[in-house]
Amino acid sequence: MTSTLKTVLQESLQQEDAALKARLDTPIPAAETPPARPARAPRPRKAAAPPKAEKPVAPAKKPRAAAPKASRSRKSVAPPEVSTAPPAAAAPKPQKVTRESFSLPEGEATLLRALRTAIAKEGRISTKSEVIRAGIQLAASLPTPELMARLDTLAPVVKKKKKK
Repeated sequence: MTSTLKTVLQESLQQEDAALKARLDTPIPAAETPPARPARAPRPRKAAAPPKAEKPVAPAKKPRAAAPKASRSRKSVAPPEVSTAPPAAAAPKPQKVTRESFSLPEGEATLLRALRTAIAKEGRISTKSEVIRAGIQLAASLPTPELMARLDTLAPVVKKKKKK
């Protein structure tokens, strides 16, 4: 670095220092001062939790015999029994969730979107999965001949191979 460049840089730094000092030394007018924050009340402390009692030790479970696996054949399968009893007051134990993949014709996908919109207008946001699950429960509540008649009215969906 040349000496002239150094002197030019030093002079510019001195000018910046002087300008900064001038700004810091000038008092701020009262109109520009931000309003003081009101003092916050101290938060109350949480009460000390009572000491936890020790949990009783559960007896060891007996090993179960392995249940036979269900075959995946497409022979006649009886639909599961649907109970008509009202739900119990106690919260049911959550079931294991299964991922399924299926195809819908464009018209039925549009119908699914329209159903979700109608439900949203009534004040409840629903997912596609919830609407399909509700439809499955409705279909399960139909008598078998009526369900078969409705299945016969469905347009067939062309199955394509998955792209690799």
